This record gives sequence, structure tokens and C-alpha cells, in this order.
Amino acid sequence: MRPIAFRSKTKVAVVACGMSLAMTALAACSGNSGSAPADKAGTQANPNDPKSAPAAKPVELTFGWWGTTVHNERYQKIIDAFQQKNPNIKINTQYADYNGFWEKLAVQAAGNSMPQLIQIELPKINEWVSRNTLQPLDGFVKDNVINLKDVSQLLLDGGRVNNQLYAVSVGTNSPAMIYDPAMFEKAGVKPLEPGYTWEDLAETSRKLKEKLGKDFYITPSDGMLGFYHYLRENGLWFYNKDNNGLGFDDQTLIDFLNYWAPLRKEGVTPPANVTAAVKKNEDKLIVKGKSPMDFMYDAQTQAIQELGGRPLQLTSFPTKPGGQKALYFKPSVMLSITKNANPDQAKAAAMFIEYFTSSEEANMILLGIRGVPIHKDIQDKLYPKLDDSVKKIFDYAKIVEKYAGPLYTAEPAGHSEVSALWDRLHEQTIFEKITPEQFAKQLREGVQKIFAK
Repeated sequence: MRPIAFRSKTKVAVVACGMSLAMTALAACSGNSGSAPADKAGTQANPNDPKSAPAAKPVELTFGWWGTTVHNERYQKIIDAFQQKNPNIKINTQYADYNGFWEKLAVQAAGNSMPQLIQIELPKINEWVSRNTLQPLDGFVKDNVINLKDVSQLLLDGGRVNNQLYAVSVGTNSPAMIYDPAMFEKAGVKPLEPGYTWEDLAETSRKLKEKLGKDFYITPSDGMLGFYHYLRENGLWFYNKDNNGLGFDDQTLIDFLNYWAPLRKEGVTPPANVTAAVKKNEDKLIVKGKSPMDFMYDAQTQAIQELGGRPLQLTSFPTKPGGQKALYFKPSVMLSITKNANPDQAKAAAMFIEYFTSSEEANMILLGIRGVPIHKDIQDKLYPKLDDSVKKIFDYAKIVEKYAGPLYTAEPAGHSEVSALWDRLHEQTIFEKITPEQFAKQLREGVQKIFAK
């Protein structure tokens, strides 16, 4: 499930949690690379130095991504800095909004004309590996072109398929409750602290509703993101081990939906028409000052805070006593090399991945807009440069570490259809057109049809 896209303003924007990528030298990038050796800053070797390798032949490749204007501007600055240090490598750019990017990429894949380097996300990686479009990166890691020696496996697993690494995380996100401390204070209700239970959440929600009044609601976490968390606490996952069907029984989903049903009937959570009207960040009740909390990825904190014009805080999702650790570090976006890259292009692309994700220079340009760097030393160097609204996202990563389990298996090809089906059934349920039991039955039947294709 994709984090909701956000648009950053002109001030520093940083999002999300846990990225740590090799703060290493492009120095190891010699051999059949299409590039001369480089130092830790990515600087090309001096061809006039008798100890230096001769300049390599020129290499040209295309890097494709999706993003906002802010993403595009910062990516271009990083590309320019990399090319200054590696003048034999020219990187062309191809970018669009989220939907436009994937639509064009599908056409290019059919025509065998994909960019050599692309941005990718967790819900898509299985699909594009199954299309035989991506190259494994393990050889570049082994040769130290991409240095991941100090990176936690929790931060790398999102890029692995069938025990091979196909993508490197640029930054990671974690699920979080974003809340307005001023609204809690106004209601005289103590904010929920990490480790609170589902029962605590229901009790606190009722207290907040009672104190804040009829025009205020508690935004529920009854969508797929909340259900993911609920499943993981119970040692389950949305898909089965073969990634070709559901990994839970109907009663598990019914129980989850029935937790929220009484809160909606009591008017604690919003009525169906209010929920259905939320289409984008600007529509969220917490932005409008009509809800003291919302559940989303921590990456969205600054965007929501800017839209709402007031300070917000972060805490964890609820926990189940005796349950399994359910939070996780999810790649916000990752970088992959496609099979349209020849060996020289692939090596140059790997060098760029290393520079983009692990060099101090690139990360000072990026400023965490795609997530907290996965390298701890880069996190430490960035932190003093950030404003308070962004620092709290970095701080939240320390909470996540306590409650995080291994990242879930990436969603299979067909997940986008499953997600759309979930949204349709969820809307019908909150409008009481179908029961939780019918939701569970129709979801299972629909998923079977999707994977039968």
C-alpha cells in the first residue's frame, strides 16, 4: 500500500524513517565500469596522476522517477553534483507524477525501452521482477560498488525477491499515529504513549469525543494500513506464503471490522459520508482541526503539519498484549537497475545509487525528503540541519526500533487490484450496504479471481 503522496513547501522537508545506505567510497568502482575509480566523495581519479587509472569511455543512461516539483529539483541537483565528479557519465532524466510514471513505464517495458535506472516501491517490486525487467544488484554489493555492510537487514529486505537484491532503499517509512497535543490538552485527555493497547485507544477515543463535542471525530485506522498492523500483531500477513491468496481467515477480518463498528455507531469516529469525502491530504480531519489524531506513515507528518498550520506529534500504533512486534521500516522508495542497461550503464547506475544513498553531499541536498537515511552516520550528520518538525520523524524511528519486526513480504503482482477491491468493499461496509461478514466473503472471492488471472 503506497504512502499518500505529499507536496513539500520551500522549507526543508524530511520524511520518514530508517534509511541507512553505504557511506562508502565510489573508490571501489574500477574495472569494466565505464568510469574511472572514485574517492569517498565520488570524485573521479586524476588521469594525469601516473598512479591513477586512465579516464574511462563515456557512458550515458536515463534515470526515471515519480515525484513532486521539490523531489524533481533536488534529484536534479544530486545528478548535477554526481556528473561533476564523474564527467564521463551523463544521466538523462525522465519524471512524472505517480500515475503518469507507471503508465509510461508499462509502455516502455512492452517496447523494451525502459530507463536504465528507475525508482520503484515495495508494492511494485514483485510485479516488475516477475516481468523480468530488473537486474539483481548482489554483484555490485559483492564488489563494493554499492556498500551495504553497515546497513541493517531490516532496511534491506524490502529490495529482496527470492533471496536476491533488486533494489536499494532511498529512505524508509513507518506507520504512526499523528496527533495534535493541543487538542488532547483542550479535552483534558492524556496523549497515548507507545505501548498503549487497542482497548486504550477505544477508551481514549470516547473521552476525546465527549470532551471535544459533536463536530469532532476520532479518525479510525480501519483501512488496509491498520489491518496490516492488526495482522502482524497476530502473527499473520495479508497474503499467504505463496503470495497467491489471502493469509488470514474470514473471522480475523470480521473481528477487526467489528472493533470499529460500535465506535462509528456511537459517533466517535466519523460517519460514512464524512469519511468518503476525504480524498487527499487537504481533506483530512486532522488538517481541518476536526480530529485530534490520524493514522498514516510518519513520512506524511510534515506535510500534514504544514497544511494544518499547527505542531503535531508522533506515537506508535496500538499494541496487542502478548502479540508480535508489528511496526516496521518500509522503504519509501527504492532504486533499481533495469535489464535495459548494458554492463557499462549498469555499473554507472550502481555508482549513482551508491552516491545518491550514501554520500553526505547527496543527502545534504536530499535532506531526507524520501526518508531518514538508512546509514546511521548520515542520519547523525543530517539531524542538526533539520527543523523541529522534521527532527521528530527521525526521533520516532527510535520508538519504531523497539516495536519493529522484520518487514513483511512484498505484495504480489495483482496487489493494486486487491487494494482497489478492498477500498470498494470498505466503503460499502461503512455505508452499511454490506456486513463485515459479506466484506470478508467478497474479498476472498475477489482475490481468488484476481490471482486466477
